[in-house]
Amino acid sequence: MSPTPIERLLKPRSIAIVGASARPEMMGMRALRNLRRFGFAGSLYQVNPRYQELEGAPCYPSLAALPEVVDAAFIAIPAARTIDIVDECGRIGIRAAVVPSNGFAEAGAEGRVLAHKLGEAARGHGIALCGPNNIGLINVHDRTVMWPAHLHDLPRPGGTALVTQSGSAGIALSQDDRALGFAYLISTGNEAVLTVADYLAFLAREDHVHVILMFLETIRDPAGFAAAAREAAARGKRIVVVKAGESAGGREAVAAHTGALAGEAEVYDAYFRRLGVIRAADLDEMLEMAALLSAYPAPPREPHVASVILSGGLGALLADIGAANGVSHAPLSAATREALHQVLPPYPRLRNPIDAMGLGWNVDMFESVLATLARDPTYGSILLAMDTTAAGGADTAMVLEMAAMCARLAPETEARFVFANNTTAGGLNAQVRARLDAAGIPYLAGMRESLAAIGQWARPPERPMDPPRAAGDWRDRAASAGVLTESGRFRLLSEAGVPMAACEPASSAEAASAAAAKLGYPIAMKGAGPGIAHKTELGLVRLDLADAAAVEAAFRDLQARLPRVPGAEIVVQPIAGPGVELILGARPTRGFGTLVVVGMGGTYVEQLGISSHRLAPLDREGAIDMLDETPLGAILAGARGKGPYNIEAAADAIAAFSRFADAAGDVLASIEINPLIVLEAGHGAVGVDLLMEPAAPADGSPCDGGDASHDL
Repeated sequence: MSPTPIERLLKPRSIAIVGASARPEMMGMRALRNLRRFGFAGSLYQVNPRYQELEGAPCYPSLAALPEVVDAAFIAIPAARTIDIVDECGRIGIRAAVVPSNGFAEAGAEGRVLAHKLGEAARGHGIALCGPNNIGLINVHDRTVMWPAHLHDLPRPGGTALVTQSGSAGIALSQDDRALGFAYLISTGNEAVLTVADYLAFLAREDHVHVILMFLETIRDPAGFAAAAREAAARGKRIVVVKAGESAGGREAVAAHTGALAGEAEVYDAYFRRLGVIRAADLDEMLEMAALLSAYPAPPREPHVASVILSGGLGALLADIGAANGVSHAPLSAATREALHQVLPPYPRLRNPIDAMGLGWNVDMFESVLATLARDPTYGSILLAMDTTAAGGADTAMVLEMAAMCARLAPETEARFVFANNTTAGGLNAQVRARLDAAGIPYLAGMRESLAAIGQWARPPERPMDPPRAAGDWRDRAASAGVLTESGRFRLLSEAGVPMAACEPASSAEAASAAAAKLGYPIAMKGAGPGIAHKTELGLVRLDLADAAAVEAAFRDLQARLPRVPGAEIVVQPIAGPGVELILGARPTRGFGTLVVVGMGGTYVEQLGISSHRLAPLDREGAIDMLDETPLGAILAGARGKGPYNIEAAADAIAAFSRFADAAGDVLASIEINPLIVLEAGHGAVGVDLLMEPAAPADGSPCDGGDASHDL
């Protein structure tokens, strides 16, 4: 079969350099020299009508004058002339191009017009165009270096690929100081045609690519990215992303608390988590994750880690940093503790992380410690945190012996051994690395970076959750929320399976008194209506009304305060009783799905900021996971003499809420229950206040319906 355009781009057999020049500092010539220097095996052509010959090779006046139709063109000329060259590519059958030139979308209004025309021209001819405003690409295995930046040497061929929207990040990682071994390095630039989703789809199908690193500022095609990420996961490939450029961009889009609790960062967190994409905080963390995943692509058998170190003080630091990075140092079991007591000196406290130095270095004792931990099914991985540097010294002699032990033990256990230097400054020791590489054991650098990598790698993946959308006409009914009364909205959520308090409208003081008698005292009353948020601050809530006189007085006071807006009404509700207050929020995002927020509810939601985020829909187990990753899980289980509370009822309410929000889609800007009161075990959960905001016109933010793009 003929190569596809993106295959011609990333695996070209012939390349034309448009903009070749007698000036060696020009971008086209720097790329041409890299292609020659690193041994590109295909045909190379120089194109510039000003020259007949350059550096001893012919120079052609145009692409049409070339002796063959090349696979790819590297177009290194000013932005204004680039579109004509792309048109020429299309007319003669060139289906791939790299455009490193700037002056496009990053250059203001005129540049954006040029970028639009460039994209139209390339797409009209079916051209896979990389860029503009980038530094090209490298196919390491085929020695294709369409890359004008300086390279000290070509990275070692390997199974790691990099896709970056930052040219500087690409230059930094192209040096491969970590010696990961690369297959591809791709700088995407402004993505006038091909986006990171297209490159990810290509790499997911490349058999020799095992780990995909991405430096992203935005995702322009969330659906395409998700499909490619799922294909990569199905093929056993792991994706690690550094996401930069997050802002409070969507936080003021809605009046509900949800906007304050869930901005762009939380959207991407939930999106990546749903797809099984690992997130790194910075480039160093990304590289350690890549080193770990190159050795162990699949998660460990259990998320818990047993750490071994040669220092009590550093062991405490290891535990602290591990806890901050989601590493579970599960306590030693009684059986493991007893077995360790047989070989270690009588410590006052034997705990995980384990100080295995004892009274001095003892090879047999240390190997017995490792063997004991390897037999314990509690631990999916065993971390050895040591001090050994490129220059040697410190623990190096001992670590070489440890590496040999782990190589012997590894075939006999399902636990995964991981080595880590406690610091990064001294570099990795070549002897230690060679011994560990031979055994297939990863060797990481830096305590924080290593623990961050292990925490992400060991985290159980999110369960697939793609049930049918809620039955019936929920989307159409949600679209009417802007004109529904408060009582109508409560009925809508109740019918969707979300437990909501009874909500009786009252048109007079006498009607309010009758409703209160029906529901039973004590009673709550509030003034409500479309667009009326933060009722407490507006003086529209009355609680613990004990008799008819109090109800009638409250009605008259609320009536005086209630804004005169369509759909405004006064409602009567029963008091739910004491419990734990949660906030449930949801809002749609452009292409990423509907984001669900669960957190500590009440009047101090924004100040506390305690929340968890997932994409809808969720099942009960997913909802419990959300609660457990905040203090809410422990509070609901019972704390300080209160509880336990009905966590199952809370989880079922969250799941039903997420299904409704998923079905509603983008017709609502936000849905929020605050609070959902979780009652004591056996007494359920109930939502007592509700806010629904109809969708407003998109303003360009990825979090509220706009195109998710930045000028890169």
